[in-house]
Amino acid sequence: MIATMIPFSAVTVFAEGEVVTISGDATISGESSMIDVVSDATVTLDSAVVTGAGRSAIFVKNNANVTFVLQGESVVTGDANAYSCGIEVEYGSSVTFEGEGTLKVTGGLWGAGIGSYGTDRNIPAPERRMVGEITINSGNIEAYGGENGAGIGTGYHVSGNTITINGGIVHAYGTGLSSGIGTGYGTSGGAIGVAAVGEYDAGNIIITGGEIYASAYYVDDIENFDYSGLAALNTGDKGKFSAVIGGGYGSSASNIVVSGGKVFALGSCGGAGIGAGRGTSKIDQFSRELYSANIRICGDAEVTAVTASNRSNEMNGGGAAIGAGRGTYDCANIEIVDNAKVT
Repeated sequence: MIATMIPFSAVTVFAEGEVVTISGDATISGESSMIDVVSDATVTLDSAVVTGAGRSAIFVKNNANVTFVLQGESVVTGDANAYSCGIEVEYGSSVTFEGEGTLKVTGGLWGAGIGSYGTDRNIPAPERRMVGEITINSGNIEAYGGENGAGIGTGYHVSGNTITINGGIVHAYGTGLSSGIGTGYGTSGGAIGVAAVGEYDAGNIIITGGEIYASAYYVDDIENFDYSGLAALNTGDKGKFSAVIGGGYGSSASNIVVSGGKVFALGSCGGAGIGAGRGTSKIDQFSRELYSANIRICGDAEVTAVTASNRSNEMNGGGAAIGAGRGTYDCANIEIVDNAKVT
């Protein structure tokens, strides 16, 4: 059951069916109901287990600015059979993660682990879902995207906002055609013909510190990645197509700045390690006006970026370790300055 500590008399916590609504500071521990956070709050996750049923497990909304303090080992999981996230962040709201605990968070159908869910249809821009802002200051976070959702960022057919990582240890894995950190599957352009490549973008990704290990798909023991295993890793055509930090398949990587910390990014199949996802083989489905991949690596950052082909047919390879994905033709602006170390 839910354990709630209320530090101020003005804070109220009440249950609505199977959803607990928090309008102020609270501590969640043990197995909990689903949670809505509807106003500014500090919410401590202390070895909490929160599971979504037909929706996101935790939903931050109503322009709430919420700090999650991590204690113990918490697990937050969206519903794999419903449009959902592990922790959904409504546009206009923001979440910040602090503390020394561990959080394992997994998205549901078409959803990010932390961020937004989307839709499998390309819909007009004014009708699209949007996502709030995400900041990680400390903690040990493992984020897994749901189908076609980023580990941290957006779901299927949703543009990004701002993701900032200042510290902590972060493992982020995309699923389907989505980035580890950034956007979910945007659009494949010529492959489906529904929109121009670049119509969706990853927003702003800012990394100033911490340790970040990211991949477009789950990789066991990624901290000790064995480059000699690339051939085995690529067996079986994973077909991910997305960048690892940046844009999903067909998405731009608008602004990525890495000014500190240690970053390892592993991409494949035409998506960049850091930058944009794979584009299209049909140039008439590529929009130079919409597409962008702006990347600055500076300060004392230590960055390793890898991408590799895992296709044996005509769609082989073509993505940059840092920059643009295959089939995007141009529009990658890369700057490496200061004491940054880049492999």
